[in-house]
Amino acid sequence: MTFQEMKLDVAIKKLKDSGIIVSEEEASEILSFLNVIAKITIKEFILNQD
Repeated sequence: MTFQEMKLDVAIKKLKDSGIIVSEEEASEILSFLNVIAKITIKEFILNQD
């Protein structure tokens, strides 16, 4: 299963709109973390349904 990742500039804008100011490096780390969480969620709750 594949999914489209959010672009870095879009993530920075969404965070800024929510009142969270981050650098490109910080936004990249946040996106990486969310990517891992999404993959775990897909693996554990969607693909392992019996």
